Amino acid sequence: MRADALLLAGLFDDARGEHEQGLERVRAAIAIGRPRGAADGSRDPSAVLARLAIAAGRPGQALVATDATWQLTETKGLWLWAAEIAPLRVRALLEDGRQEEAVRAVEHFQAGTRDLDAPLAAAARKLTTALLVRAGGDPGGAAGLFEEAATVWAALPRPYDILQAREAAASCHLAAGDRDLAVGVFREVFDGFLALGATGDADRVRRVLADEGVRAGRQVGRPSYGDQLSPRELDVVRLLVEGRTSAQIARVLGLSPRTVEKHVHSAMRKREAPSRTALAVAAVKSGDVLPSRGAFPG
Repeated sequence: MRADALLLAGLFDDARGEHEQGLERVRAAIAIGRPRGAADGSRDPSAVLARLAIAAGRPGQALVATDATWQLTETKGLWLWAAEIAPLRVRALLEDGRQEEAVRAVEHFQAGTRDLDAPLAAAARKLTTALLVRAGGDPGGAAGLFEEAATVWAALPRPYDILQAREAAASCHLAAGDRDLAVGVFREVFDGFLALGATGDADRVRRVLADEGVRAGRQVGRPSYGDQLSPRELDVVRLLVEGRTSAQIARVLGLSPRTVEKHVHSAMRKREAPSRTALAVAAVKSGDVLPSRGAFPG
């Protein structure tokens, strides 16, 4: 359960544009959990790693992350297992310049899932085909396929995946020269990402609209908390008040000890606390966190 929680938190970080922190959480989840995947009925860690790697512009890392699951799927012929990673792997192959491998991957996945009554596989088939069509120079055709994938996602429903598919469709409309249609879809997607709290994604769409001379609100990236503790700093301070060390806090939150120390020092600066003990006392007195039965850190 802890591993699943870290995986989901990593996805939230990714949606907010905090890719490095998301990567730390996913790695922590993998470190504390046994190897798992679609057959376990839980989120496949390789898919989360691949999504983060692609967002960071590292298709090679996405391929490394999905190699084991893809090979296992090919060996066993249980292609439903690959439904989560298939679009990510195909995209990574294309961005890595390996188009022939991407075509073969799509052919194998399509053949392996064609007779399955599974919405996840149906959406993945649409997405993988759309990626190939887009790479082949037909943005108009790809836009239609991305919209069809969004329709399949809507039946589940998976709103975040719907918005990502529609964003891809809008990009294709723009590439095909249909600016007005693209801008309309981008606006809807922007509003949708904001409603979900996916501020990193919303800010990416906002920049695209800005390039087209369209204003879609202020920048919605990481908020500024001024002299208030950020949500992550509060998480760290709560555990600090319980008497936990940076290493222990890192394990609980799925962060690196270095990242924990950065949050501690930031909180110390905001509370004008000269030490960790002073920070814990100040946090309790100010009402930032509730007092703990454990001793304050020394």
